[in-house]
Amino acid sequence: MLYTSHYMEEVEAICQRVAILDQGRVLSEGTLDDLLATADSSAEIELDRPLPPALAERYAATDLGHFKFGLFFRSTVEAARLLDELAEAGCTVRQLHVGRQNLEQLFMRLTRRSLRD
Repeated sequence: MLYTSHYMEEVEAICQRVAILDQGRVLSEGTLDDLLATADSSAEIELDRPLPPALAERYAATDLGHFKFGLFFRSTVEAARLLDELAEAGCTVRQLHVGRQNLEQLFMRLTRRSLRD
């Protein structure tokens, strides 16, 4: 059975194998566990000002509005480096949540856009 959806929570709940497509191109495919196990760590950060463009590009940031950003790391060293770089740029971190990304975050990282685009 083939099931297509933009509702990633639904896909995570009912699908055993997943393929992420963008404009007719398969970007990633496999079991949900395999896709998420190889996924980078994600973070949601809230700052006191906009994220500097160079940092936004380096960490594949997604603007979540109100100075909140979704970021992706390949290692915990990158998370520590980001905090140092934010301090150097004069940004104050108001909140930071780090963890394993879900399917929606993986989609956004692979396609470099949101589900609404």
